[in-house]
Amino acid sequence: MMLDEKARAQFRVLRLLALAILIVAPAVYLSIAYLVAPSARVDSRIGDIVFFMLLVVAMATPATIYPISRLHLASWRNQTADRQTPVQVYTSLSIIKFALTEAAHLFGLVVFFLTGSIERMLWLCLVGAIWTVVHWPRRERFEKFVTEGASGI
Repeated sequence: MMLDEKARAQFRVLRLLALAILIVAPAVYLSIAYLVAPSARVDSRIGDIVFFMLLVVAMATPATIYPISRLHLASWRNQTADRQTPVQVYTSLSIIKFALTEAAHLFGLVVFFLTGSIERMLWLCLVGAIWTVVHWPRRERFEKFVTEGASGI
């Protein structure tokens, strides 16, 4: 099924949001770290603990989108008044995915400020990059959600 112009425009906006949140923002975080790096602090035991804790959280956090999505979709399907369109629901779920994915990059920046270690920040950025690939908005998924969501409810 061909999407209308409004849905295609919303997908373009979604892609721009993904670019800003998942590509540009992490690049800014890395730039900040590289600018501050010469004056950064040395590793500490607390920094070691925080790094490993945040690494585990960064790997797990974006996976929480699956139960969140189920809850959100169940709530949407049960809604009768002022119901959102499938495009709006997909957009809101995508923004949640982006925020959970960006958390890994932010954790990297926190670890950098605590430890001064760019290498540790890069590990967390790698986790964020992997989740970015997983959660990047794809036209096929969008079209499938919009067409099946609109007709299958």
